Amino acid sequence: MALGRRPLQQRLQAEQQTDVADDVHVSGQVGAGRRPRAADQGAKLLAGAAHLAVLRAPVAGLDPGAAGLGHELPSAAVGHLKAHDNTVREDIPVECEPMRQLDLEKVTWVHRPPSTEQARNRLPPVVVQERTAARQVKAEAGVAAARALRPRAPPRDRSTRPTEVRMQRPNRPRPLFIVSDGTGDTAEKVVRAGLLQFSGYFVHLQVFPNVTEPEQLNKLMGQAARADALMVTTLVRPAMRLAAQELAAEHRVRLMDLMGNVLSQLGHFLGVQPEGIPGRMHRADEDYFRRVEAVEFTVKADDGKEPRLLHDADIVLVGVSRTSKTPLSVFLAHKGYKVSNVPVVLDRPLPPIVHELDQRRIFGLTIDPESLRDIRQTRVKTIGLPGRTNYDDMDYILAELDWSEELFRAHPGWPVIDVTRKAVEETAALILGVLSERGLDHGVGEVGQL
Repeated sequence: MALGRRPLQQRLQAEQQTDVADDVHVSGQVGAGRRPRAADQGAKLLAGAAHLAVLRAPVAGLDPGAAGLGHELPSAAVGHLKAHDNTVREDIPVECEPMRQLDLEKVTWVHRPPSTEQARNRLPPVVVQERTAARQVKAEAGVAAARALRPRAPPRDRSTRPTEVRMQRPNRPRPLFIVSDGTGDTAEKVVRAGLLQFSGYFVHLQVFPNVTEPEQLNKLMGQAARADALMVTTLVRPAMRLAAQELAAEHRVRLMDLMGNVLSQLGHFLGVQPEGIPGRMHRADEDYFRRVEAVEFTVKADDGKEPRLLHDADIVLVGVSRTSKTPLSVFLAHKGYKVSNVPVVLDRPLPPIVHELDQRRIFGLTIDPESLRDIRQTRVKTIGLPGRTNYDDMDYILAELDWSEELFRAHPGWPVIDVTRKAVEETAALILGVLSERGLDHGVGEVGQL
């Protein structure tokens, strides 16, 4: 009988409606010339296979499409026909019609197993849930065992440690706007003093001086909003401070008003209202010109160059070389004080005019020998002194300091200040404190740079 596809398709459509078992493996061995009981036993044994009969690597010389095949297999049986000699040939779909001359002793019926997804779908729901739960319990047990083997760090002792506020460090500098109707120096100094209490944080300060109109303030608020910046203001006019608060709320900008609370509290304390005039810290008035005159005087009287100017000095500094006499004099001059300094030289007495001055205005400066040697060595390298010098020699430095101490002991009324690792501002504060106690200070107005 010639093989045809129509009978097979009709049979497949009819047999797909039946529920057949899956896991079937049949190995048929039937002698030549014998007819298997395919109609009864064969159909029962092979009822669970797929619905396509494939002859894989048939016996050599056997044509599955030849007429007169004497053995018939049940039409419901589908799988693989595999030759025992494992020869390779393309799969050929065949219809399970009588195959009378097929030698079944050389053919093994091999079941095509279902896929994992098909097997899982055909399991009862209860079995699937039980297997899933078992796998989950096993995984959790493995994780618990791994955690048990992991070494644990000893507990921290938090009883003696102070409470710390953890803050996230930014990867880039944070913007901070300083807005003032004057120069902005006041706000900048206050902000920088506060930033010293936060180590490891970077802030980009931008100062916007002379902001006197609401239009300028509105533009800066927009910039601050886009940059997510903090805005610090020192605005003395009440209308500008009110506009800053309203614009900050509108643009959602963090605002810190340094001047508002100060003026309010001073007004309550003095019983008067502030005038609200910006720029008064840098007026070209009498105090301003006095500061300019003090700076000019200090430059002329530096390092004892003009002894005749000592009588006009408000402060006289005495000390060996590299004890910060010149920078300290300039700093005090910007505060309105006329300063002169006199160097102490080994085995040389001070100028006689020093003894004629008001001794309450003279201050002695000293320093640690090792620190002085480091400063002088740096100075020698900077100016490039030729040859060998005793300027940075330790024996010479010790002799100089001993000589200066003898001079200071001879004048007990001179306050002696050790400038070792002290900033110029700190030393100046000590000097001004002594002058204030002695009633020799005077109002200087602006205390910053000219």
